[in-house]
Amino acid sequence: MSELQTTRTIEVVGAEIRALTATALNNIIEIGRRMCEAKEILPHGEFYQWIEQVAGYKKSTANNFMRLFKAYADPQGNLFGAEVSNLQTFGGLSYSKALALLDVPAEEREEFVETHDVETMTTKELERVIKERDSIRDLAQKLQTQSREDAETIATLSGQLGDAEQTVKDYSEENVKLTDDLAEAEKRIRELENRPVEVAVQVDEEAVKKAADEAQAQADARWKTEIEKIKKQMADVEKKRDQLEQKVKKAEEKAAASADTAGAEAEKAKTEAEKLRAEVDRLSRELKMSGEAVTTCKWHFMAWQHAYTAMKKAVEAMEPEDAGRIKNAMGAQLKAWLQEVEG
Repeated sequence: MSELQTTRTIEVVGAEIRALTATALNNIIEIGRRMCEAKEILPHGEFYQWIEQVAGYKKSTANNFMRLFKAYADPQGNLFGAEVSNLQTFGGLSYSKALALLDVPAEEREEFVETHDVETMTTKELERVIKERDSIRDLAQKLQTQSREDAETIATLSGQLGDAEQTVKDYSEENVKLTDDLAEAEKRIRELENRPVEVAVQVDEEAVKKAADEAQAQADARWKTEIEKIKKQMADVEKKRDQLEQKVKKAEEKAAASADTAGAEAEKAKTEAEKLRAEVDRLSRELKMSGEAVTTCKWHFMAWQHAYTAMKKAVEAMEPEDAGRIKNAMGAQLKAWLQEVEG
């Protein structure tokens, strides 16, 4: 007895256990093969009663044996298929581990076993790793889908902001036209005033001013309405940005928590989080450049440019003496503005 103990090492015992394990799985798969054969022979609905009578197997056990046969054996009769590498990969698995691995897609099963130390895991640990892997994969897919949906929403909001800016431009051009009309009206007034007295033309300057004020008030009212629309659109964009921030945070936390047990999937989730973070940064820059203050400034700047052009045209129609005074006033105002901007 003592001689047997000294010659049989733990390595030898372990090798025998692994060999018996492979043999056990091989036997289970061969039983599953014959169960599938019997099920084809027997009339529909009689198989499970028959297998319990002849072999004592319950329905759940019989289904598991047949599943293992279909997953790990070549239908032509070779265990684990024709490739020897499959035998090397799965041959040492216990029944419970082989069964647990059925939750991994067939095309990914071999890579999963090679990248995880399945042999040293308990069955519960293996089931937990597979569950976490699937959870992270589902999260990554949801993030991809949500990212596409968010990108479409952002594109829609960006288009709305672009439409708002176009409306601002249209209002600015309308103001320019109003300025041109006022300049033309003033020119006409001066022509009438300089005509001979016998023409007896009476100019209602109050009516002209009232019409101009009403036109300006209408333009201002439309501008205020558009500003409110821009505010609402910006609020929607900001809300979407905040939602994206929360998704990024959750994705990053999930990737960090699962990094040790599902490296590739965790890295994928992390990559999706980085993509969302980049989208959030882009959206923040877009908000910064499309804010109410910036948009208002753009509108007033365009209005000022057009008003300046209209004033130049009006000055060209004036008498030299009047034109000189207006030019001096314009030049003084421009210098004052330039000093304020540079200061």
